[in-house]
Amino acid sequence: MSKILMFSNRLIIGGPSVHLLSLVEHFCNDHEILLLYGAPLDDELSMEQEFRKFDIQMYQIANMKRSLNPIPDIFIMAEIKKLLKEFSPDIIHTHTYKPGIIGRYLAKRHNVKRIIHTYHGLIFDSYFSSALSKVLVHIDTYLAKSTDVIIALSEIQKQQILDKIGNSIENKIQIIPLSISQDKFRYSKEDGLLFRNNIGVSEDRILLAMVGRVADVKNIAKTIDVFSELKKDANTNNSTLVIVGDGDQKNSLIAQARALSLKVDLEKGDENSDIIFVSWQREIQPLYSAIDILVLSSKNEGTPLNIIEAQLMKTAILAPRVGGIPDIVVEGKTALLFDNRQEMFAKMHELISNRTLIGNLQQNALKFAKERFSISKMLESYNKLYNI
Repeated sequence: MSKILMFSNRLIIGGPSVHLLSLVEHFCNDHEILLLYGAPLDDELSMEQEFRKFDIQMYQIANMKRSLNPIPDIFIMAEIKKLLKEFSPDIIHTHTYKPGIIGRYLAKRHNVKRIIHTYHGLIFDSYFSSALSKVLVHIDTYLAKSTDVIIALSEIQKQQILDKIGNSIENKIQIIPLSISQDKFRYSKEDGLLFRNNIGVSEDRILLAMVGRVADVKNIAKTIDVFSELKKDANTNNSTLVIVGDGDQKNSLIAQARALSLKVDLEKGDENSDIIFVSWQREIQPLYSAIDILVLSSKNEGTPLNIIEAQLMKTAILAPRVGGIPDIVVEGKTALLFDNRQEMFAKMHELISNRTLIGNLQQNALKFAKERFSISKMLESYNKLYNI
């Protein structure tokens, strides 16, 4: 039995927390786990109670924020240093960027036997100014030297890490693809119809969705802009876009959509609704059962869990060719990918005006996801890392 300290930014609905929950669920009986995490923001939906179902120790660092704040972070480091001394872990496994900085730095100074870091996404592009991004690359390069195992979620992500940090760490990188328990994601027409009814969208209407944080990096404004153009075409007018989630961009996006003369509703619309903004959904399966197309237009991505979930729920994908996205779809078979706004417009138009194409992508997505995203393979890889 190993003593494992797992450290993540916040336990909120999203890919990193869902992934972390899978690790906790499957390893809590064989190892002693201490989970460190920060407090959620006001517009985020916490998953903390899901973690409390398992036999682990949990400690919330209430003052830890997502952004880097040198003075408050000094006190946070002192708090974590004390916990490290008391728990004395064999392994520290950090997730996301800030825990990766603090956790790995302190682990090195406490002679932790194995230091593991998982990149859920790379923040070197599209998040900060070029000057700050360069500083973060230098910090990451320094910490990589003392990290025993660096986990990339895809081959593309591995190459992106090497491009930023250098080939000297290649032998430390393991690719462990993101996977989820497929039992929790089963398509249900009845659940889908209920969700459509709850938001006021009929069964015959093509329903597109964006799911996740309503943040600048997700570039939701681009999708709204493209969708507003498509709504002028009679062949694509029988469609509604639902934006599911919350965040600091929500009010400005609502204003943008209304300025483009789109009919915008909150939580529930009707047959004339163009866009419906819906808050976080704790139960995501009815949503995926309801929609025809999952849309992403992010400036940057790691390995989006919502694409994996949606494919398991028989959903067509429209997404940018960024980050690890091309690694988790089959272009032209389960997803249409684009590089720019013009391509996004053309492919969204192609999808909305062709139900046969949507149906083909949906069937292919289900088959591909079931075969590709096996959680047993992922857990087998982590089992080898956790047994020391």
